[in-house]
Amino acid sequence: MCIALAGCTDFPYAPKALPNGKTESFSVYVCGAVAHEGYFTAAVGTSCISVIEQAGLLPQSILPSLYTDTVDGSVTVLVVNYYDGKKQCYCVNANSPMIELRMPVDGLSDEVVRLLADWIEANGRFRNKRQVISALGEYASDYHYRLFVAKEDYAAG
Repeated sequence: MCIALAGCTDFPYAPKALPNGKTESFSVYVCGAVAHEGYFTAAVGTSCISVIEQAGLLPQSILPSLYTDTVDGSVTVLVVNYYDGKKQCYCVNANSPMIELRMPVDGLSDEVVRLLADWIEANGRFRNKRQVISALGEYASDYHYRLFVAKEDYAAG
């Protein structure tokens, strides 16, 4: 079906022509196993993979086939998961209630959960990946890509 639509000029997600030669664009929040979590602007019709690549892929990043779509008004968040060895794993919200309750979380050691919970208790919810990395201390290189900050909590800084 994609092949048949590739040549269409009236494809529903083709960039819309706006005055002064500009195209319609949207802000997309990219988080998880990426180098730079945050908002990225993409023109309608840009592939989701291209938006993720703007955020910076990590050696552990997974580019799932789900993200073969293109950016339109319905694409607001792209969460990039990771490989742990040969196993596909899902990123965890750093503000998860399970972390706050100090419960076991798949993919995180008990010590990492404790560090994150202590940080939340002292400072409130995580607002960006920089804060998560700070809270992780010596565990940052092994765990930062396993965590994300939800769009609702994110603030640049």
